[in-house]
Amino acid sequence: MTNRKFALGLLTASALIVGLYSSAHADVISGSSSSYGEAVDLAVTPLGLPLLSITSGPLATASGTAPGSYSQSGSALSANVLGVLTTGLLDANASSNIDGTAGAKSASADATVNNLGITLLGALGITADTITSTSTVSGDDGALTTSGGATITNLMLNGAPVLTAGLLPNTVLLDLGGIEVILDAQSVSDTADSASISNDAIEILLDDAVAGLDLLNGSIVIAESEAEMAATPSGNTTPEIGRASGR
Repeated sequence: MTNRKFALGLLTASALIVGLYSSAHADVISGSSSSYGEAVDLAVTPLGLPLLSITSGPLATASGTAPGSYSQSGSALSANVLGVLTTGLLDANASSNIDGTAGAKSASADATVNNLGITLLGALGITADTITSTSTVSGDDGALTTSGGATITNLMLNGAPVLTAGLLPNTVLLDLGGIEVILDAQSVSDTADSASISNDAIEILLDDAVAGLDLLNGSIVIAESEAEMAATPSGNTTPEIGRASGR
């Protein structure tokens, strides 16, 4: 009888461990990611004339929403906003392997713009060969992580070279006369059960900036990527204890 009680105790303890282990598994229940090459949203107020709106994009877009794994891409041969912006090839990608099953998953996006030229009606000059941003969320419930950033090659500001090796998030390149230029404008949110990240490789904010006889307001964004994910423990939240009987 003592041996049977001992065996029953072992079975119960083993079932308790299995129950705890099973309840610790998690499901990544949702996620999304998106990206685009360029977006222009400007309001120009010429001296003594009505407000003029200059808009473009978002151009070259990709996006997806999970559950349901996806891989999306978009591209454009070029962008040309007269007096403001020109580019070469623009590429955008978004993907995720979130499929409703338990275990670590990921959602990611990236955007690339080639041969950028910004003139901004003579108030600002920016050129670069290649601009890329990436954003990724990965992991499992209680262990979600974010990663991403921007890379910019051969960046020039008003004809002067700008060092971008080891670029840090939210680097303010220029803040003068109502013009603010931010490199790798990044926003991150992390909790135990959800995480998100967004990166704009170049973000230009205008607040009554003077360009000749004009006032400029609005924004220009180059190479934006975003990703987010949410997870929750799967199964029962209380341990499941197995039962055994013997004679």
